Amino acid sequence: MTARLFRTFFSFCVALTCGVQGAMGQLDTEFWFAAPEVWANHGDQPILLRFSTLADAAEVTVDQPANPTFPAQTLNIPANGTQTLDLTPWIDDIENTPFNTVLSQGLHITSDAPVTAYYEINHNLNPDIFALKGASALGIEFYVPFQNYLDNYYTQSKAAMDLVATEDNTEITVVPTAALVGYPAGVPFTITLDAGETYALRAANAQAENHPAGTYITSTAPIAITMSDDSVLGSAYPPGNCQDILGDQAIPVSIAGTEYIAVKGNLNGPDKVFILGTEDNTSISINGTNVWTVDAGETYAHTLSAPAAFYETSAPVVALHMTGFGCEVGGAILPPITCTGSDEVAFVRSSNDFIGMKIIVPAGAEGDFTFNGNAGNINAVNFSDVPGTGGEWMYANITASGFVPTGGASRLVNGTAKFHLGIINGGASSGTRYGYFSDFSNYQHSTFTSDNELCAGETADLFASPILEASYEWVGPNGFEAEGDEITIGPLTVDDAGLYVVSGMAGECEILPDTLELFIAPQPPAPEVAPIDALCEGDDWSFTSLTAADNWIWENAAGDLIFEGDSTASYSDADPSDAGEYTLIIEAESCFSEPTTFELVVTETIQAPLDPEPIEICEGNSLTLEPNASLPDATWEWTLPGGDAFAGETLLIATTVAEDAGTYTLNGTNSGCPMVPSEVEVSLSSPEPVEVTAPEFVCNDAAAVLLSTDDLYSGDWTATCADCLSANGHLTPADASPGIVSVTYSSDNPCAQTTTVEVEIGSVPDAAIDDQSFCEGTGEVVMVPVTNGGNWTAACANCCTSDGVFDTQSAGTGAWELTYTIDGTCPATGTATFTVTPNTSSAFALIPEYCLDHDPAVAVPEEAGGNWTASCTTCISSAGQFSPQSAGAGVHTISYTIPGACGTSTDATVTVHGLPEAEFTFSPTEGCAPAVVACNAPANPSIVDCQWTFNANGVGASMACDDNTFVIENPGCYLMSHTVLDNNGCTNTATAAELLCLSAPPSSAFSLTPAQASIFDTHIEAWASDSITTNTYVWNIGDLSMGEGAYQSFSIPEIGLDVFQLCMEATDSVGCSSLTCAMIDLTEGLNAFAPNAFTPDNDGHNDAWRMYTSGAVTRFELRIYDRWGDLVFASEDPEAYWVGDVQGGDHFAPDGVYHYEAVLRDDTYSIKTLQGHILLIR
Repeated sequence: MTARLFRTFFSFCVALTCGVQGAMGQLDTEFWFAAPEVWANHGDQPILLRFSTLADAAEVTVDQPANPTFPAQTLNIPANGTQTLDLTPWIDDIENTPFNTVLSQGLHITSDAPVTAYYEINHNLNPDIFALKGASALGIEFYVPFQNYLDNYYTQSKAAMDLVATEDNTEITVVPTAALVGYPAGVPFTITLDAGETYALRAANAQAENHPAGTYITSTAPIAITMSDDSVLGSAYPPGNCQDILGDQAIPVSIAGTEYIAVKGNLNGPDKVFILGTEDNTSISINGTNVWTVDAGETYAHTLSAPAAFYETSAPVVALHMTGFGCEVGGAILPPITCTGSDEVAFVRSSNDFIGMKIIVPAGAEGDFTFNGNAGNINAVNFSDVPGTGGEWMYANITASGFVPTGGASRLVNGTAKFHLGIINGGASSGTRYGYFSDFSNYQHSTFTSDNELCAGETADLFASPILEASYEWVGPNGFEAEGDEITIGPLTVDDAGLYVVSGMAGECEILPDTLELFIAPQPPAPEVAPIDALCEGDDWSFTSLTAADNWIWENAAGDLIFEGDSTASYSDADPSDAGEYTLIIEAESCFSEPTTFELVVTETIQAPLDPEPIEICEGNSLTLEPNASLPDATWEWTLPGGDAFAGETLLIATTVAEDAGTYTLNGTNSGCPMVPSEVEVSLSSPEPVEVTAPEFVCNDAAAVLLSTDDLYSGDWTATCADCLSANGHLTPADASPGIVSVTYSSDNPCAQTTTVEVEIGSVPDAAIDDQSFCEGTGEVVMVPVTNGGNWTAACANCCTSDGVFDTQSAGTGAWELTYTIDGTCPATGTATFTVTPNTSSAFALIPEYCLDHDPAVAVPEEAGGNWTASCTTCISSAGQFSPQSAGAGVHTISYTIPGACGTSTDATVTVHGLPEAEFTFSPTEGCAPAVVACNAPANPSIVDCQWTFNANGVGASMACDDNTFVIENPGCYLMSHTVLDNNGCTNTATAAELLCLSAPPSSAFSLTPAQASIFDTHIEAWASDSITTNTYVWNIGDLSMGEGAYQSFSIPEIGLDVFQLCMEATDSVGCSSLTCAMIDLTEGLNAFAPNAFTPDNDGHNDAWRMYTSGAVTRFELRIYDRWGDLVFASEDPEAYWVGDVQGGDHFAPDGVYHYEAVLRDDTYSIKTLQGHILLIR
């Protein structure tokens, strides 16, 4: 409930959406654009529209108002997102061709939230971007800038202007500064366009001096203009053979400024900045020095060799910056820096080629940038002072290829000041994209409120769009004044209605004001509500307003809407939750009254308060029943099991009889509302005795016995034995002493009966026997039980007598189960095991001979469980592992003993042989690779074989025993070793104490310039590829010494040969050397000869002119121009003659000096450009 608002801008909007200016890059919600024609044979597709959003998601629509057949395109772009629309399928409907014709090609882009947009030609040979400027591109007066430094390479690719109208019946007047196709220079002409219609204008020829820079265009309604310069030849930038398009969306005179900054790009040479005047007698200063004066429509070209420059003029101008990468040129209109710029700029990197960011920012804010939320990519150290600004402005030229993503949205933000951002994206052979993405227009306030309907008594919140370091000065009705980007007015009265205007400054920049109108209606009176009686739960009821209104709004105590639209709200089935405070607000003429509050009482229907737990008493006892809660305003009534009723709170039956058992019901009312009945069940117990069921006799080894009763109730068990009877009647005989046990059961029923019975416990004899173990052959063994009188049995046949004599010989080895049984009233049985153990074997297996370095070996016994000993003490482990190294050379005795009554012991001998001697020598011990190495070792008759090895970092070789002399080819430090084998089969290896280090020969590789010399060259330059000061370098041609040193320059005439071999020997400080030779065959090369004069007078002498090319030339292009730059002759045939005519015979060329340009190419893609002059004399 905050504001009804009508907003009007003081700025010139004229049927446009006026967004927040000067805040977030070239953001807008509406764009108009006429796409230039690009020559298809050089590359004109794909064509794309790229969009970026900031904090708000956007729905973007692209259509052609003048072309109903074009399928409108809709894109939904998330917040902080980017999206690309490929327009290539409709390229014939979009590129503005043919020229001098009214077309329907205009693009109209609308969005429901601010977006950044640009048009891109994304061909890999001819790319560029056109930054769409939204409202900043629209105007009624333009001076169109062009560069006048470089020609268009193709005659089909001329400078162009493409116009689009935003309103019907728009008259456009054009005054060209140079001849256009169909329109002479200096002669005004007028065209009329409807909204979305376009018109294309083209320069008459491709020469730079004939570009229509400064053409003056006016209109009766806002239009947008695209300037383009297709296939510009970068001849001034080595290697000079690039052709690339440059262009931008023009700005009107109203946007033009007086202060600009240009940051040099990445061309192979100086940039050009073209300053175009919009008023006569405009002075231009660069870096604080006045350099020139221009009139309206005149252009001054500045050669920018320094990293940056500051331009200041006495009147508004338009600045076009031509830069690029390598020899690929691009162009962009520079933004004025005074009172313009952006807090945040979004853009998309189109390709993986080089990308550079040109940033301009007021001094002091250079350290406040973040890129995609990261503060580490762009820092204050990247910035330098802009010359001529007195330290007020800083610039940075940042190579951003490492951190700017390709195809995704990138965002540059400054938290303290507005800035400008230009982007160069391109490669040395793939073309350049160049454009500025920051805002061109002056700061402007934009006002808004959160609601458009206000009433007296409410509060209005008024807002102005935030601008960094801005002031906000508000004025309004009745002398109202306030400051701030957010203000609150209220409580409002009808006298607060009227116009509110905000204005202010951002530093020294005046912010354009904005106005809104506030309307306030009176507040209706608080309503009257008809009284409501108290309700019982389940009743029906209604609310009724006694005050007339347009609308009635009924709310509960929580402020939730429960009903609206009628003066009466009816309800049924009241619930206690409906009770509480209610509110009525009425609405009259869209304004709301103060609330009226009233109370609703709902009495809850409760259940009669009676404990439902069943009651049990012994028949004959008294019974008392009463509610278990006190209710001050209640009535009570009891219903008895026989149906009788009793009115009163307490029911008493002094002596109960069987008929008193049953259900008792309590009814009543609470505060006049009926209660829900409650019931309780009453049962009467009989005093008859309880019968107990129990055994008369049990043995004390029997399982526990559960005693039982016929009692309908539970009860307690007790017995004369301690701990032999559980609480639930389980009798455990083992826990009772032999004899008579008395058991008593006491019932829990209301009459509490008691019964006692007796149980006799019998004793079980101890039949336990022990396990027996004897060796095989022991004979008969007599076994003794704990209790005599029983019988013995065994699992082996005929091995045990009934009186306990066990025969080990009859049983044999093994484990036999014994059973001892005592018969009687309580019989008992015991069991045990009789084990007959066989005698053991201590034999074992072990290899009888080992070498000293042999791995430990395990002796394997026939039976486990014995102990190992040896004469060498520690040479064998407890597990039988024998270690030759621990034993040492010699003969050793090994013993294995199995302990115990049935154990034995075994001995064996083991021989350990010592290792053979492997010491050796080698020579040389150092030198250069390759090297011959000889190895020697002392004679030893026990050696039967050996091996020699050299190794460096895993690379090396091994030789047989007799191959003790070998060659090591590669440099490095080698580990030398000698391995021997003796007649005992033992081996040993000796390793040299010092490494054999062989030095690498120095590199003798060299390079030549030119790489392929020709007979036209005077010298050949040669230099060592790896020049080291401690090396010596000697040059020779055949037997002829050509000098010493890492660099040499040889005179081809002095050599006197067309084919020769050049050699260079390199020697390092330790004497290692290498030799490299190159065969040189002099060719004709990529060259041509041209006469400087001819006389085409048909006298048979010197009547024609042509160029004479070398044999290496495979492709040829020739153009001849007159002194005005007009083309008079062109050919791709090197043998074609020019006979002095113009354009194939249109007329004869007059006497004078003519300029020629020739481009020579060979099969290796080398290129050479020749220029010169021809004197024509008839």
